[in-house]
Amino acid sequence: YVNYAKSFNPQGSYRSADGSPLPPENGVNYEGGLKFARADGSLTGMLTVFELTRTNVATADAVLPNVYVLTGQQRTRGLEVEGAWRPAPGVELTGAYTHLNAVVTADNRLRVGSRLGSIPRDIVNLWGRYTIQNGPLANLGAGLGLHHESNRMASTASAVPGATAPFLLGAYTLIDAALYYRAGDWSRQANVRNLFDERYFPTGSLTRTTPGEPRSFTIRLSRRF
Repeated sequence: YVNYAKSFNPQGSYRSADGSPLPPENGVNYEGGLKFARADGSLTGMLTVFELTRTNVATADAVLPNVYVLTGQQRTRGLEVEGAWRPAPGVELTGAYTHLNAVVTADNRLRVGSRLGSIPRDIVNLWGRYTIQNGPLANLGAGLGLHHESNRMASTASAVPGATAPFLLGAYTLIDAALYYRAGDWSRQANVRNLFDERYFPTGSLTRTTPGEPRSFTIRLSRRF
């Protein structure tokens, strides 16, 4: 498949140093890929490549707080691979990998070639689940997942020559778990996100870093009508 799209995003809430609103952001995206599946549905997958170019992107000023400037042009090229496999009754395995090359490609202020802030180069998602098929515990299941992101620049604005020295937000890996049971029209599920309570920082700026969500628990009861 192939896809082409253009975008337009107003930025009236962002103000420049003289108080005037920034002009809209514009984008162009090219995407193409392949999808495949076995006839019995036990194996499916997709491979995608894309390129997104954005102009007039609002970026926090390297010195003045609550002030934004425009990046001339940013480009993100990427590759995504994902698949799902059911090797046996009750067993489901899924995985996805994304590689991103996100950089400044044209600007009078930022260094051309600098990495964009808060965007990792590599993202990995893995998930496996098993559901008991027969016996008194039929329809009881459990799942385990892994989410990994490589390091990333804290802020694009740190690419300004003479600005605060750029720093990286470290890579992190999170483990999630689930337990679920279905009986008739009722289903019950308990989830644990960030099972080992990993401390991590997914986003940041020149003046702060934002911690990620700590270990959390959710329980859900639903009925199908």
